[in-house]
Amino acid sequence: MSYPILTWGNHDISRVLDRLNIDEANSDLPKALAICMYLQRGIPIIYYGEEIGMRNLHFSKLRDFQDQRALDLIGFMQKKGYQDEQILQLLNQQDEMTARGPFQWQTDDKYMGFSNHHPWNWASHGQQSVEQAKGDVAGLLAFYQAVLKIKTLPLFAEGSYLLLDSAADVFAFEREYKGKKAFVVVNFSSATVRYRLPTLKVVHTLLANKANSLVDNVVTMEANGSIVIEEN
Repeated sequence: MSYPILTWGNHDISRVLDRLNIDEANSDLPKALAICMYLQRGIPIIYYGEEIGMRNLHFSKLRDFQDQRALDLIGFMQKKGYQDEQILQLLNQQDEMTARGPFQWQTDDKYMGFSNHHPWNWASHGQQSVEQAKGDVAGLLAFYQAVLKIKTLPLFAEGSYLLLDSAADVFAFEREYKGKKAFVVVNFSSATVRYRLPTLKVVHTLLANKANSLVDNVVTMEANGSIVIEEN
């Protein structure tokens, strides 16, 4: 049996949180993205650092970019009359080299605990680190660990997948395995929303963030809230 690959990023595109222009103060949307992607039918591929919320490297000058795609884009945009500051902003958000920074182990180390020597690809960077993340039981790393634990359940590893009807800013799907069902619901809007689960059975929550008030099969989710619910 073949399975699709589930991933938000790789070394040939910028990091997902910057690519989607997600504010660093927003810790709920990265959690929603993890639930949304990795609990679908398929094999999760997590690009290093996503589990701690790593961001793009940010270069200060156009000449810092040496990959051919960036050089071609710089030349093209300069001919079109774009200012260097505009081009730099675009590249820092979208270029592949921004996603290839060293893995960040320690916040207070000169090179984030990756090496004692200047890394080959180095620039301004965020302060996310494993050291910092391990101490936060409500943080992104702990949430990723919870998501991956759920992913090992037969229902999510082998079950079927059905996309459910929902409002435009809500993403909902059903997983089923040997007659047992689970539901994943994510609120991508900036407002509180309610969603009715398509089941008549008693359910319980496997994982939730900014989601609660499960009453009469209706779940209430705050902005960027997410929830995983399983039938008993």
